[in-house]
Amino acid sequence: MKIMIVDDESFIRMNFKTFVDWKSHGYYLVGEAANGKEALEKMDELRPDVVFLDIRMPLMDGLEVLRQLRHDNHPCKVIILSSHNEFEYAREALRLGACDYIHKPNLTQSAVFEALERVREQLSHVPGGNQLVPLQQSLEKNRNDLKTLFLRDLVIGVIRHEWEIEQKTKLFDLKIRQPNVCCIVMFIDQYEKVKERYNNGMEHLLGFSIMNILHEVLQRYSELELFQMSPKELVFIKTYSSIRSMNEILEERWGLVRKIEKTLKQFLNIQVSFLISGLHARLLDIPRAYHEAQESVEKLFYEDRGNVVVYQPDSRKEANDKAWLALVEQRFRKEMDEKKHRRSHLHRP
Repeated sequence: MKIMIVDDESFIRMNFKTFVDWKSHGYYLVGEAANGKEALEKMDELRPDVVFLDIRMPLMDGLEVLRQLRHDNHPCKVIILSSHNEFEYAREALRLGACDYIHKPNLTQSAVFEALERVREQLSHVPGGNQLVPLQQSLEKNRNDLKTLFLRDLVIGVIRHEWEIEQKTKLFDLKIRQPNVCCIVMFIDQYEKVKERYNNGMEHLLGFSIMNILHEVLQRYSELELFQMSPKELVFIKTYSSIRSMNEILEERWGLVRKIEKTLKQFLNIQVSFLISGLHARLLDIPRAYHEAQESVEKLFYEDRGNVVVYQPDSRKEANDKAWLALVEQRFRKEMDEKKHRRSHLHRP
């Protein structure tokens, strides 16, 4: 099978030429192009079987190339390459006839050959089967990757407009709403020791296991999104748009933290600590909430493991609602622990 690479980034084209052993896998790299216009000119001459096509390029983008190939009834198969903020373009590309999709941050040799193998299966397709199933599965996986990247951008402040949050909330079917927005940051205690349980190079299985378990056990919690910020840090964005009672919010939030803590201890035998922000009115305030949680990170090093630290504004400032709420929550947590302790003593034989 003859392969052609079309991408305006020279290092992407160089990667394709150097990190893939085409010949030993039965492929032949026949050419490359830096934009859609150049690609169409070369395709007529080179007649590639498969084209790896970037969506966003100067002069003529990937979508226009697909429209032209469709108009000309060109027989080549197209595998789309796209960046993290181009999910809608990728979906349009699939509608125009692209046969697969690779997310550029996941561009590895195995991803390339897996996509090519799916193309081979489609070329040898027996009528009556559903050749769209693998494509839909691939697109769904990339959709989850793009959702995580968006949430990361949101908490670090890259997203600055409400219309963009509204757009992505619909696109990724996000569960978070406003008002009453809170950010909870979870750290794995003694991460280096926990990591030693996994063979070298398999540490990612820890994060994979944590995410799978939490997605399963936290289904009953509404208005909640979670993602992995780093190997030892998870971020939960929790909103309480339908709750107006502060005591009810504090009780539900404390229940969520304890549920996470107990679940990870039970299934993975790991202990975790939490940093909790104040409450905010808008989803656009999420970066501020994340910053508040991070401000308290030093306290985790001075207190016992398995700790929960709630953000409190600078005590030198005039007392305000946030300080009062933080104090109420810490007292509430202490009372809950004391009640639990008393019950355990009462039930002892």
